[in-house]
Amino acid sequence: VAAALYVDAFPVEARTIGEVRAAHAGQSLRPLRALRADLPPRFVGVVERAMARDPEDRFASASELEQALRAVGD
Repeated sequence: VAAALYVDAFPVEARTIGEVRAAHAGQSLRPLRALRADLPPRFVGVVERAMARDPEDRFASASELEQALRAVGD
């Protein structure tokens, strides 16, 4: 949802939250830079990691995500 706020689109083709869940499980996510090329690469990396399909590839906690987002602004 956070990604949608920045690019005015969901990273998957879907109309409902159920479709978003199903699409996330079965579709490749649209790259954020393809939807909005002006986003900083460090920010894109954080968001894409947060949306990783494999939970092991995501941030371990909300605090870890917060720290990564704060580092983007530094």
